Amino acid sequence: MTVRRGQRTVLHRADAAFEPGSVTVVAGANGSGKSTLLETVAGVLLAAEGTVSGVAPRSVAHVAQTVASPGPPLTVRAAVAMGRWGSLPWWRPLRPADRRLVAEQLARLDLEDLADRPLAELSGGQRQRALVATGLAQRAPVLLVDEPTAGVDARSLGLVLDALAAEAGRGAVVVHAAHDPAALASADRVLTLRDGALH
Repeated sequence: MTVRRGQRTVLHRADAAFEPGSVTVVAGANGSGKSTLLETVAGVLLAAEGTVSGVAPRSVAHVAQTVASPGPPLTVRAAVAMGRWGSLPWWRPLRPADRRLVAEQLARLDLEDLADRPLAELSGGQRQRALVATGLAQRAPVLLVDEPTAGVDARSLGLVLDALAAEAGRGAVVVHAAHDPAALASADRVLTLRDGALH
């Protein structure tokens, strides 16, 4: 696929297949097109040429990069619970199974002690783990995460990479953008973007 942002071509005839049960890292310098690739697979951006196939509507959990503004005033638990909303009618509260799944993701990312803290009060690394937990709570067949290891300490890095590997272990397609050598080493496959072209 080819993807443009305004007049600029950001991805040039990128062609890749992502396998269920595997972790793929998309590597590359800042501005190489990593976020664009993930956003296009997620359906956030449309390709100017080519298509994304094999991705059903509502089958993708997409975790964007952490931004400076933490968003609405939510606790960590409430933010992770938002990952379950897509599986419920708008009028229905979380079921016991949903609450158990939220608790599992909080434990997996070691957020239990922070669960009732406002998301806005967390450090950058803690907030990154909370966002990853929100994506995990969706239990989607496809998990796309933009730079989940950016700005995290060594312990958080291990927790995030273990969580992503566990998602692949249950059969999900896991794709994340990363620079960190540990993230590259832990992946089943690494795709490198240079100037919008996959190598």
